Amino acid sequence: MLPSLGIPDVFPEAAARQFERVGHESIQGGYVELSIIALNFGYAILGVLLMYSSYRVIDHFTPQVDFPEELKRGNIAVAIFIAALFLSIAIIVGNALG
Repeated sequence: MLPSLGIPDVFPEAAARQFERVGHESIQGGYVELSIIALNFGYAILGVLLMYSSYRVIDHFTPQVDFPEELKRGNIAVAIFIAALFLSIAIIVGNALG
């Protein structure tokens, strides 16, 4: 093991080439660009807005069920349905944004 880099010395030449390609910053922390952080926050906000709007659309198309009232009454089936709905919407939105 190369102690300074934490790289196994089984193939030292290949490990050194990989280290040169990856760069020293990514192995020891380095820096993070603020534009990437801002972009991630933007995607998070967009994802939350899309999830909320999707929930409101489904709530609009099912007028016979008052989801908030059913949740206040402790209806576990409605809670499981909404949880499954949020998970499926999150998977769809995550794949669409990713």
